[in-house]
Amino acid sequence: MPFDEERRGIISDLNRLKIENKIVKFSDVSHVGVGGEPYVFAFPRSIDELKKLLEYITSKDIPFWVVGNSTKLLVRDGRISRLCISLNRIDKQEIQDKKDHYILRVGAGSSLSFVIACGIKNGFESVEVISGIPGSVGGAIRKNAGTKFGSISQFVESVEYISVSNGSIDIKSKKPVFGYRKSDFTDNDFIISATLKFKKTKPAVVKEKVSAYLKRRFETQPVNTKNFGCIFLNPSNGESAGKIIDELGLKGFKISKRVRISNIHANFVENDGGASFAEVYHLIKEVKERVKKERNIELEEEVVIWNDENGHI
Repeated sequence: MPFDEERRGIISDLNRLKIENKIVKFSDVSHVGVGGEPYVFAFPRSIDELKKLLEYITSKDIPFWVVGNSTKLLVRDGRISRLCISLNRIDKQEIQDKKDHYILRVGAGSSLSFVIACGIKNGFESVEVISGIPGSVGGAIRKNAGTKFGSISQFVESVEYISVSNGSIDIKSKKPVFGYRKSDFTDNDFIISATLKFKKTKPAVVKEKVSAYLKRRFETQPVNTKNFGCIFLNPSNGESAGKIIDELGLKGFKISKRVRISNIHANFVENDGGASFAEVYHLIKEVKERVKKERNIELEEEVVIWNDENGHI
């Protein structure tokens, strides 16, 4: 079926199901400012709506992607025969004040900046280790987002998620198993909420630590450009990917006029405006090949690359 005809049918069905939807290009929503146009973005506002949406999608066998803030996504250009489910509207928030700690329950679409704001207001010990990360809670947990000082996994008590398998849609809960920038969630698991636990400390202490960290982040990373944070994971030998790339003289390196390796931090790609998927992808590939050739280190992308019809490079 032609793309436009398929899109019209999907939008009509979503409107009938009373699920908010909008035609959006990834280049307008992803942090690196690159990507094409899927059929439509759907915005379920509750777990019930998300389940209803997944039941509709699976019954119609419609290919789909689930996205949060698209912080770490590099998506191909052109028309994309997929429906995109955005979890940004699933952002319920509840805080409980216990004797020596706080419990924060948040929807997958809640931003990490909201968690930081709660931490500053109430006094969440060590919350500064995830400050400055622009993603959503769901994406952060899936990828165990963090900094060199710590990661979100140290606060996660449990995660509620939907598992889709063989036409079955089940709501489950578990305490995830985490590794370096990864968790044990599969491609068929979709995080919908999380319970986080923070020890108590003085709010003024948290504010001071967050301010100090953000100041350092502004000094060492390109925070005001179109980028998706670190391109590569640090290799298992303990070296810094950014330091390796820097030592090869690749700061500022570009293969086109519109995209380059940052002059501030060598593990960042910057889109100067209008860059294509191919430009960004080939720059990442070139850096990876040079590191392999010069240092015999196989860097692994931290960025999630969606290029083919299965959603993977």
